Amino acid sequence: MPDELYFQKKLREAASDLHPDGYGFKQSNQFLGGVPDLLLQIPPYPTTMLEVKQIELKPSLGTITIGPTELQRQKILKHQSAGGRAGWILVAHARNGEKWVYVSIDPTRISMKLEQYKDVSCRMSRSDPRAKALMLAMEAVNAR
Repeated sequence: MPDELYFQKKLREAASDLHPDGYGFKQSNQFLGGVPDLLLQIPPYPTTMLEVKQIELKPSLGTITIGPTELQRQKILKHQSAGGRAGWILVAHARNGEKWVYVSIDPTRISMKLEQYKDVSCRMSRSDPRAKALMLAMEAVNAR
């Protein structure tokens, strides 16, 4: 199963593939915690900070809780309250090779049962202007 770094790379590549001026880069700072993983710019949408999470779905998991850490949540909320765009994406792998993606601009952790994953993979409204760049990123991850 690919790791988070693999999907971060795919999202960065997708930003350039979706628009000639699109780009993405990994944000990292060993002295500052809670910074979302990626910064994506896909014209004409606003620059978006994105935290990437990924898990392997196993029948034994039952209900799981996943999402940004408390520090990541605070950074995402602060960026949003200043007018910035930020969110998080969960890539979930099933043993049969299926890949489900959940994208959210709400940095709250989610709890759900294994069988619910398929129902939330496209929960975000395409008409929400804050989410369009994230939706494009999600579509790109699913297409690869």
